[in-house]
Amino acid sequence: MQVFFDIPNIEEDTTIAIGTFDGLHLGHQSVLKNAKKIALENNQKLLIFTFTDHPAIITGSKKVPQILTMSDEKVNLLKSYESDSDYCVMPNFSKDFSILSPEEFIENILVKKLKAKNICVGFNFFFGYKAQGNEQTLKNFSKKYNYDVEVVKPVKYEGQNVSSSVIRELLTDGEISKANQLLNYKYYLRGQVVRGRGLGKTVLGIPTANILVSERKLIPKNGVYCCDVKVKDKNYVGVTNIGNRPTFDNGLKSIEVHILDFDDDIYGNQIEINFSDYLRPEKKFDGIEKLKEQILIDIELCRNESNSLA
Repeated sequence: MQVFFDIPNIEEDTTIAIGTFDGLHLGHQSVLKNAKKIALENNQKLLIFTFTDHPAIITGSKKVPQILTMSDEKVNLLKSYESDSDYCVMPNFSKDFSILSPEEFIENILVKKLKAKNICVGFNFFFGYKAQGNEQTLKNFSKKYNYDVEVVKPVKYEGQNVSSSVIRELLTDGEISKANQLLNYKYYLRGQVVRGRGLGKTVLGIPTANILVSERKLIPKNGVYCCDVKVKDKNYVGVTNIGNRPTFDNGLKSIEVHILDFDDDIYGNQIEINFSDYLRPEKKFDGIEKLKEQILIDIELCRNESNSLA
């Protein structure tokens, strides 16, 4: 898959899947699957059109959401997904971009530059200045600009449409298992290991790795989680705490993970925390020993959960 962070001039006819694709969840995967089928049937290149961040960060049309996937994470997910696209066009959503009318976007971007012959979108697709365009707008201009439109029906889970906003709410509420089912993979945080206060190792005897994550990335609800941790392409079982360490000082929010059966120096390394299960809320304990006892219980719970799935 060739990735562009601007708008290229494509030479071949294309089938284009368009969307924010934040999280690349089951609904997005359905759009990509349909687009791939159309591209193969018409002997066209498959092109995915998306953005590096959520358009609301520029338009200010609503509260800017934290995102489920950073741009590099989105690219990696797209590469691993079965759609096997030829191109991914992922520009920044700029002010100039936001003022394009729906027809200008269709004519100048999709048709003239990207050679759209088929366009595939989800059921709740909006585009153009002040989101004035939708799937019907695409259909209205299809004869004029000689392309076909496929609108993919929503994927439902327990009677509810799968969407990025629903997944954000689940993660904010600590419903990590359900969020993972809607994503079709484990939600993850990726960040650099930084030096903390060293309380885990020096006070509790349980070393932890503190990670620094982009402020745009959605952080799940405060609490303790079972997780898988990827370090230097190897996977380990971990216990992650997200919160303010109330037993110590109720300080700034941190993300720290204890990696089971691991004691390497990984300061400065990038690690990935894949969340499996929400164990419990963060709480203030009556002393360090009570906290340590609970952490040891958390560790065994996560070890046993990992062993049961092995």
